[in-house]
Amino acid sequence: MLLNRNYDTPFHVAARHQNPATLNAMLDAFPTRCSLVGGDASEELVAELLSISARRGNAPAVAKLIHRGADLDTKVALHLTHFRKTWKVI
Repeated sequence: MLLNRNYDTPFHVAARHQNPATLNAMLDAFPTRCSLVGGDASEELVAELLSISARRGNAPAVAKLIHRGADLDTKVALHLTHFRKTWKVI
């Protein structure tokens, strides 16, 4: 996968983008690029994206990442709890 000079993947850049729909569209368009099938690197990518998405309150991206096998650790769970009031369940 391509990396920028900060060693971020396109998914990292999309997760940090102001428009949450950017990451959601990428997850829909490239489902196999962001799954746990690819080993340790994929697992780390999914965990990072889950954490970023939870901190930013991007519920659709969090749901897609969990559906793809993301592991919820304590830190991510705290972010989910903090933002749950602002999320719209779909």
